[in-house]
Parts: sequence; C-alpha cells; structure tokens
Amino acid sequence: MKRIISASLLAAFIAILACLAARADTPFAPGAVLTPVQGTARLDVMQASANLGQLIGQTHQGLQNCWNNPNWTPQQYINTLGNKAATVFAANNAIVALQTQLKAALSAADFAALVPQPVTADDLALIKPFTVNADGTITVNP
Repeated sequence: MKRIISASLLAAFIAILACLAARADTPFAPGAVLTPVQGTARLDVMQASANLGQLIGQTHQGLQNCWNNPNWTPQQYINTLGNKAATVFAANNAIVALQTQLKAALSAADFAALVPQPVTADDLALIKPFTVNADGTITVNP
C-alpha cells in the first residue's frame, strides 16, 4: 500500500526540522556529540533543507529563463518543453504554493535561511497569459 504525503504536511515537517536544527539547545546544534540516530536525523534535516532551497531556487531561475531572457521568447522556451509543458507549469505552481506555506509557517529569518533564492512577486509578474492545450503544450497568448 502506497502512502502519499501532502505537500503541506511535508512542508510542515521540514519547517519543524529546520527550526530544530537552528536551535542551540537541541542535539542538532553545531559541535554537539551525536548518537547514531541523532546524526542520521541531522543529516536528513540538512539534506531536506538544502534540497528544498534548491528546488525553489531553480523554480525562480526557470521563471527568469522562460519569461525574462533576451536570447529567446517565452514561446520558444516553452516549445522546448513539448507536451510536458503543462506538467512543468503545474509543478511550478505547486512549488510556489509550497513556498507560500513555508513562508507563513516560519519566521522571516528561518525562511531566508531555508530559501536563499525564493520565487518573488516580480518573478510571478513576468508570467504572461497563456493557454494550456489538450496535448499538454502551452501557447503564450498574444
């Protein structure tokens, strides 16, 4: 039986672990002598935090590459995604929603530490109206 973890549950878990990792009074504090289970948990926290920051940072970069690049048009960029364009756009929307949940759940300092390059309102403002076609491709509206 497969178990599916919702994005919000995952975000909450990572946020809690990230906050624990930053607290000096936890076994995750830098310089602490760790048991094997604490070391494993610390590694999991560090990797999850790094991966999440990279995921959101790459989404920021992808939005810039698509919508704000002088070397090609957004449609040229989107055309390279073929019939997976709608899937990529849906994944980007989910990542932005996850970022929004994290930002609401964490202090500003913890969020900045976890996500050094967030998707910004300026990034989202670059997105032009588009149509998702039945075959999964996307057409930028004129």
